[in-house]
Amino acid sequence: MEDISFESKLLHTPYVKKDGYNSLAMPVYNTAAYEFDTAEAMEKAFCGQSPEHAYSRITNPTVECFERRVQRITGALSVTALNSGMAAITNVFMTIGAAGRNIVTSPHFFGNTFSLLKSTLKDFGLEARFTDLTDLQAV
Repeated sequence: MEDISFESKLLHTPYVKKDGYNSLAMPVYNTAAYEFDTAEAMEKAFCGQSPEHAYSRITNPTVECFERRVQRITGALSVTALNSGMAAITNVFMTIGAAGRNIVTSPHFFGNTFSLLKSTLKDFGLEARFTDLTDLQAV
């Protein structure tokens, strides 16, 4: 990675796609959907076969710019921004877990995280085993 400061990387990470109005700062795109010239172009966007944005809950220019900035300043191979802490927590467990596996963890989680581990992930075949993590024998 080039030898420039954190601040410079943050400020000078270029947009991948040109803004339609030549904005100098990344605008906030407050929209849910995008227009396409053809049904084929829409299909490619929704199937991930083109770099176009299809639906803002999946991707949008503002979030894409944020992800690229985080990627550049951290040196990560890839970055995925999520819109809530619960989405991030769920993403972690769904990424590292799979049907038939289990997670050994503490029972001391706040409501929704505990519910996700105890009930929701069970529907996906992922078992959470709760124990006192300060007790090595129990772990």
